[in-house]
Amino acid sequence: MIFMKARPLASIALFVCLTLISAVDGYSSEARDCRFDSRDPFEPDSHMPFGSHRGACMRNQEERNYRILNAFELSAIPALARYHAKEFTFVANLKHANQFWVAVIPKVDAVDRVIYELERVPPKWLAAHTMVRFTFKAGKEALLFSQTDFRALPIKMSSVLISVTAMPMLDGPEYNLLNATQDNFGLARTLLSPEQVMVRANGFNHQVDQIELFLPAGKSAQGYFDSALVFNHDPVVSDTYHTVYRNCVTTLFHGLDQYLGYRPSRLKPLRTLIPVLTLKALEDRKLVTEASIISSLNAEFPVR
Repeated sequence: MIFMKARPLASIALFVCLTLISAVDGYSSEARDCRFDSRDPFEPDSHMPFGSHRGACMRNQEERNYRILNAFELSAIPALARYHAKEFTFVANLKHANQFWVAVIPKVDAVDRVIYELERVPPKWLAAHTMVRFTFKAGKEALLFSQTDFRALPIKMSSVLISVTAMPMLDGPEYNLLNATQDNFGLARTLLSPEQVMVRANGFNHQVDQIELFLPAGKSAQGYFDSALVFNHDPVVSDTYHTVYRNCVTTLFHGLDQYLGYRPSRLKPLRTLIPVLTLKALEDRKLVTEASIISSLNAEFPVR
C-alpha cells in the first residue's frame, strides 16, 4: 500500500505491462495453425501481424513470402546435398506453374540483367503493378525443386521476379484502394517465375512493360539481386500492406535506393508512389537509357 501511494503511476504502468505480456503469451499459445499441406516442409504458418485482424490466417496455399533456407533446413533434404551452401543460395516458396519450389541459385556472377516490370492495370493512365526481374547467365540458371516431391527432377529457370503486393486473409475483404489502407492485407514479398506472372497478366488481359536498368559504376546486377533478396526477406509476413505507404512501388524503391546509396528528393515523392510515374524516378537515378525500353513480358512469354 505504501508503494501504491508513493508511486501510483509506476504501479499502473507495471500492471498494464504485465497485462500486455499475458495477452501476447495467450495469443502465441492459442494461435491457429494456418498451414494446409502436410507434404510441404516450407509452407509458412502466416498470420495477420497486427491490426483488428491480428492472428487471422493468410491464404498460404495461394500466396507466400519467400524464405532463404539455412544449413539446418537444408540438412533435412538429401536431394540438395550435392549443392554446396558456399556456392548456392537456397530459396523456398518460389511460385511457378501454380506450385511452390525451392530455387537453387548460384551465388557468384550468375545475374546478368535487371529489368523493371510495369504491369498495366485499370485505370491504365494511373494504376500499375511494379516488379523487378533478374535474369541469369547461360549455364548459371536457377534450378527449381518441387517442395512436395524432392525426388522429382529439377527444372531450369532463366529468370525470377521479386514482387511486393497485398496478401489476402482467409475469408478477408476484397481488395480495393480503401480496404488496403486499413490493415486488411499482409505485405507479400514474393519470388515468382516470369511464367507465373503471365498466368495472372493473361487472366486479366494485362500488358506487362519491361524497362532494362543499367546500374552505375561500382554496382552490378548480381549485387542488386543479393541486396534485394535480403532486403525483402520476410518469411513470416511481419507487416501489412498499405495503398500509400507500403505498396509495390515504395517498397521496391526503398530497397533499390538502399543498394544504390541514393537519397531521393523530398520534392518528388509522387514518382515513387504512383506506379505510372516511376519511369521518371528511374531517370532521376540515371538507371535508364534509350536502350532501356525492351519488348513486353507478354511478347517474351506468349500464351501457349
